[in-house]
Amino acid sequence: MTAPSIVLPRSETRPRALFDVTSTQRKLFGSFLLFHGLAHAGIGVWAGETGRWWIVTSLWELGMVGFLAAGFGALGVAALRPYWRGLTVVAAVGSFLLFLLAPSGLFVAGMAIDVMAVSLVLYSRDAAIPNDSTHAARGKSAAASSRSSSGRFSST
Repeated sequence: MTAPSIVLPRSETRPRALFDVTSTQRKLFGSFLLFHGLAHAGIGVWAGETGRWWIVTSLWELGMVGFLAAGFGALGVAALRPYWRGLTVVAAVGSFLLFLLAPSGLFVAGMAIDVMAVSLVLYSRDAAIPNDSTHAARGKSAAASSRSSSGRFSST
Protein backbone atom coordinates (compact mmCIF):
# COMPACT_ATOMS: atom_id res chain seq x y z
CA MET A 1 0.00 0.00 0.00
CA THR A 2 1.38 3.40 -0.98
CA ALA A 3 0.91 6.61 0.95
CA PRO A 4 -1.01 9.44 -0.69
CA SER A 5 0.99 12.27 -2.14
CA ILE A 6 1.42 15.14 0.31
CA VAL A 7 2.79 17.68 -2.16
CA LEU A 8 0.19 19.05 -4.52
CA PRO A 9 1.04 20.97 -7.65
CA ARG A 10 0.26 24.65 -7.32
CA SER A 11 -2.36 24.48 -10.07
CA GLU A 12 -4.38 22.05 -7.97
CA THR A 13 -4.21 24.08 -4.76
CA ARG A 14 -5.85 27.23 -6.09
CA PRO A 15 -6.72 28.64 -9.46
CA ARG A 16 -4.38 31.36 -10.69
CA ALA A 17 -6.89 33.30 -12.73
CA LEU A 18 -9.45 35.21 -10.73
CA PHE A 19 -11.40 36.64 -13.66
CA ASP A 20 -11.87 36.27 -17.39
CA VAL A 21 -10.91 38.98 -19.87
CA THR A 22 -13.15 39.30 -22.91
CA SER A 23 -11.81 40.13 -26.33
CA THR A 24 -13.02 43.73 -26.05
CA GLN A 25 -11.42 44.17 -22.62
CA ARG A 26 -8.15 42.70 -23.92
CA LYS A 27 -8.16 45.14 -26.84
CA LEU A 28 -8.82 48.09 -24.51
CA PHE A 29 -5.96 46.94 -22.30
CA GLY A 30 -3.78 46.59 -25.40
CA SER A 31 -4.50 50.20 -26.34
CA PHE A 32 -3.62 51.22 -22.80
CA LEU A 33 -0.31 49.32 -23.06
CA LEU A 34 0.47 51.10 -26.33
CA PHE A 35 -0.04 54.50 -24.71
CA HIS A 36 2.06 53.47 -21.71
CA GLY A 37 4.82 52.30 -24.04
CA LEU A 38 4.75 55.64 -25.86
CA ALA A 39 4.93 57.44 -22.52
CA HIS A 40 8.28 55.77 -21.98
CA ALA A 41 9.76 57.96 -24.73
CA GLY A 42 9.60 60.97 -22.42
CA ILE A 43 10.74 59.00 -19.40
CA GLY A 44 13.86 57.83 -21.22
CA VAL A 45 14.81 61.43 -21.95
CA TRP A 46 14.31 62.49 -18.33
CA ALA A 47 16.07 59.46 -16.89
CA GLY A 48 18.99 59.93 -19.29
CA GLU A 49 20.11 62.90 -17.24
CA THR A 50 21.20 60.59 -14.40
CA GLY A 51 24.59 59.96 -16.02
CA ARG A 52 24.30 56.18 -16.36
CA TRP A 53 23.24 56.40 -19.99
CA TRP A 54 23.84 52.75 -21.00
CA ILE A 55 21.74 51.34 -18.14
CA VAL A 56 19.03 53.91 -18.67
CA THR A 57 18.96 53.34 -22.43
CA SER A 58 18.72 49.56 -22.02
CA LEU A 59 15.89 49.75 -19.48
CA TRP A 60 14.13 52.47 -21.46
CA GLU A 61 14.18 50.34 -24.62
CA LEU A 62 13.08 47.27 -22.69
CA GLY A 63 10.11 49.12 -21.20
CA MET A 64 9.08 51.04 -24.31
CA VAL A 65 9.50 48.25 -26.88
CA GLY A 66 8.12 45.67 -24.45
CA PHE A 67 4.93 47.61 -23.74
CA LEU A 68 4.45 48.40 -27.44
CA ALA A 69 4.89 44.73 -28.39
CA ALA A 70 2.57 43.63 -25.55
CA GLY A 71 -0.02 46.18 -26.65
CA PHE A 72 0.08 45.02 -30.25
CA GLY A 73 -0.13 41.42 -29.08
CA ALA A 74 -3.18 42.17 -26.93
CA LEU A 75 -4.77 43.94 -29.88
CA GLY A 76 -4.43 40.74 -31.88
CA VAL A 77 -1.27 40.96 -34.00
CA ALA A 78 -0.77 37.30 -34.87
CA ALA A 79 2.99 37.08 -34.25
CA LEU A 80 2.74 38.72 -30.81
CA ARG A 81 -0.62 37.43 -29.59
CA PRO A 82 0.70 34.31 -27.81
CA TYR A 83 3.37 36.33 -25.99
CA TRP A 84 1.59 39.53 -24.89
CA ARG A 85 1.26 38.49 -21.24
CA GLY A 86 4.95 37.62 -20.88
CA LEU A 87 5.97 40.77 -22.75
CA THR A 88 3.90 42.83 -20.32
CA VAL A 89 5.70 41.34 -17.31
CA VAL A 90 9.17 41.82 -18.85
CA ALA A 91 8.38 45.41 -19.87
CA ALA A 92 7.01 46.20 -16.41
CA VAL A 93 10.17 44.89 -14.73
CA GLY A 94 12.32 47.05 -17.02
CA SER A 95 10.06 50.03 -16.43
CA PHE A 96 10.14 49.53 -12.67
CA LEU A 97 13.95 49.36 -12.65
CA LEU A 98 14.09 52.51 -14.79
CA PHE A 99 11.88 54.31 -12.28
CA LEU A 100 14.19 53.23 -9.45
CA LEU A 101 17.22 54.70 -11.25
CA ALA A 102 15.62 58.10 -11.72
CA PRO A 103 13.04 58.67 -8.98
CA SER A 104 10.54 61.47 -9.39
CA GLY A 105 6.99 62.26 -8.37
CA LEU A 106 5.70 61.51 -11.86
CA PHE A 107 7.34 58.11 -11.84
CA VAL A 108 5.17 56.97 -8.91
CA ALA A 109 2.19 56.99 -11.28
CA GLY A 110 4.21 54.92 -13.75
CA MET A 111 5.08 52.36 -11.10
CA ALA A 112 1.40 52.12 -10.15
CA ILE A 113 0.55 51.47 -13.81
CA ASP A 114 3.24 48.78 -13.99
CA VAL A 115 1.90 47.03 -10.87
CA MET A 116 -1.65 47.22 -12.25
CA ALA A 117 -0.57 45.79 -15.62
CA VAL A 118 1.30 42.88 -14.05
CA SER A 119 -1.59 42.16 -11.67
CA LEU A 120 -4.06 42.09 -14.54
CA VAL A 121 -1.83 39.79 -16.58
CA LEU A 122 -1.11 37.39 -13.72
CA TYR A 123 -4.64 37.11 -12.33
CA SER A 124 -6.70 36.98 -15.51
CA ARG A 125 -7.22 34.65 -18.42
CA ASP A 126 -8.81 34.98 -21.82
CA ALA A 127 -12.51 34.26 -21.73
CA ALA A 128 -13.49 31.00 -23.36
CA ILE A 129 -15.31 31.25 -26.66
CA PRO A 130 -18.72 29.65 -26.19
CA ASN A 131 -19.09 26.41 -28.09
CA ASP A 132 -22.81 26.77 -28.49
CA SER A 133 -24.76 25.02 -31.24
CA THR A 134 -27.09 28.03 -31.59
CA HIS A 135 -24.21 30.16 -32.93
CA ALA A 136 -23.36 27.51 -35.49
CA ALA A 137 -27.03 27.15 -36.45
CA ARG A 138 -27.34 30.92 -36.96
CA GLY A 139 -24.32 30.90 -39.26
CA LYS A 140 -25.68 28.02 -41.31
CA SER A 141 -29.14 29.57 -41.63
CA ALA A 142 -27.65 32.92 -42.67
CA ALA A 143 -25.52 31.23 -45.33
CA ALA A 144 -28.49 29.25 -46.59
CA SER A 145 -30.70 32.33 -46.81
CA SER A 146 -28.04 34.27 -48.72
CA ARG A 147 -27.70 31.41 -51.21
CA SER A 148 -31.43 31.19 -51.73
CA SER A 149 -31.85 34.95 -52.11
CA SER A 150 -29.06 35.17 -54.69
CA GLY A 151 -31.22 33.38 -57.26
CA ARG A 152 -34.24 35.58 -56.58
CA PHE A 153 -33.13 38.47 -58.78
CA SER A 154 -31.66 36.53 -61.68
CA SER A 155 -33.36 36.96 -65.04
CA THR A 156 -34.15 33.56 -66.48
